[in-house]
Amino acid sequence: MRKAIILAALLMTYFVVPASAYAESGFKDVPVTYWAYHDIQKLADHGLIKISEEDSFYPDQQITRAEVSVFIARLLELDFSVIPKNHVYSDVPPDFWAYDEIYAVNSLKLFSNHAEKTFKPYELVTRSQAVEILDQIFLLPDTETNIFFRDVPESHQSYDTIQRFAGNGIVYGYPDESFHPDDPITRAQFAAMLSRLWNHTKKARKIPILLYHHILQEGENDSFLKTGSVVSLEDFEKQMKYLYQNGYQTISQNELHAFLKGEMELPHKSILITFDDGLKSNAHYAYSILKKYKFTALEFMITGRIQDETEAFDPYKLQFLSHKEMESIKDVFEYGSHTHGLHRLKGKKGYMLIKSQDQVKADILSSYRFLHQPVSFSYPFGQYKPDHIDLLKEIGFKMAFTIEKGYAEQQENPYALPRFSITSRTPYEDFLQYVNYYKYY
Repeated sequence: MRKAIILAALLMTYFVVPASAYAESGFKDVPVTYWAYHDIQKLADHGLIKISEEDSFYPDQQITRAEVSVFIARLLELDFSVIPKNHVYSDVPPDFWAYDEIYAVNSLKLFSNHAEKTFKPYELVTRSQAVEILDQIFLLPDTETNIFFRDVPESHQSYDTIQRFAGNGIVYGYPDESFHPDDPITRAQFAAMLSRLWNHTKKARKIPILLYHHILQEGENDSFLKTGSVVSLEDFEKQMKYLYQNGYQTISQNELHAFLKGEMELPHKSILITFDDGLKSNAHYAYSILKKYKFTALEFMITGRIQDETEAFDPYKLQFLSHKEMESIKDVFEYGSHTHGLHRLKGKKGYMLIKSQDQVKADILSSYRFLHQPVSFSYPFGQYKPDHIDLLKEIGFKMAFTIEKGYAEQQENPYALPRFSITSRTPYEDFLQYVNYYKYY
């Protein structure tokens, strides 16, 4: 995998100017003896915070909702052109300096909004509010801690979040064992939290898994392109380019399995790209794009449909990979099973639900042996019975994938892994939400 891209690749905020302008000399109002000097300087060294014309950082200045909105919008690299502006705040007119950022961040529901359609952009953000907002972005794990704040009782609405931040070493509170949850947070305090979150961004807490099927160029068989299992070549290229330019790294099925078992740490922005069915368009179109961006993918094969001979690509036919094509693209694609001959429907039920357990076992075992004991299995149409999980374990599969939306996380059932299906009907803003590291639900 490519070298992990640290948070500096993401954090282009409203505070940003080139680091060279001030990293060596620092800020005149942040001396070495200042309590947050090292945190502030670390962000400055990476060009993440801005020096004023007076060479100052104003560490004790408090932060507003508008400023935090700009920070988050740039941190998540939200595309303003595709973010729907569903609400109109009377105090955020179109010419407001942070108009786009406020509406973009509002769509993520990170802020609690005020009544009467006002955002109150200059309202100060409290320490507990800052923790709640950052918790939604960084998704810290629950960790036991002996740190407790005397002014944050269990009944406090932010108790769990503050304790999670304390357990992960992000907040420490004041010397008198208080946290001051309702005090406005300062620039220095916010910078300190962000600096301490730095290491957590190098490690993935959950993995987005993308699901593709068929790829066609715009104008090729338009009627087929509009179905629920096809994505245009142009959209696929745009999506892969976004992943590449924003530091994403594809992982293998073995790496995902090790991550799920807690045996391996993966970099932030790790992602698994999967394809179901083993269609010829994956070799004809997807292969070159994935290779261009140094990505890999996992292809789930219907082994009974693998072709003995390689035929010319025809966008008006549903064609499947040949043995020769599978071999020629294995530098990018690895393979999993999508059954041998059970990828069929009778009404709305797949054959895995209709056939007997012995028939299902015989079919999957045939596919398993054909593919030389693959690690992963994909349920046709996402349909399966609880008994099928036991069957997959018995055969030797380590993971199985569904079509339910969600992320792959540690401690989850590795035989019911969710994926985000990408088709021609998937809005680009949905794709951005799937792959970015803020909560989908």
